[in-house]
Amino acid sequence: MQTKDIQVNQGAGNLTVVPPKVDVRAEVQINVGNAVVFGEPWGGIGQSRHIVTNLGTDGADGGELVLHATVNVGNVEVRR
Repeated sequence: MQTKDIQVNQGAGNLTVVPPKVDVRAEVQINVGNAVVFGEPWGGIGQSRHIVTNLGTDGADGGELVLHATVNVGNVEVRR
């Protein structure tokens, strides 16, 4: 099993990530704004880091993407 880590930091604006099939553990923090991560919404000011795991339609398999996303002001969406 292989695991890949990706770090995304954005000062302001909108960030959309669309991983096609790989298992995903999204660790998302928004200082001011909103997030929808695999259908789970949250938002506001000073939000703590949220962790959402999605195994995709095929369930757990051989690899995992660990997404570390931080947005200072803006919106984050992680979807299939």
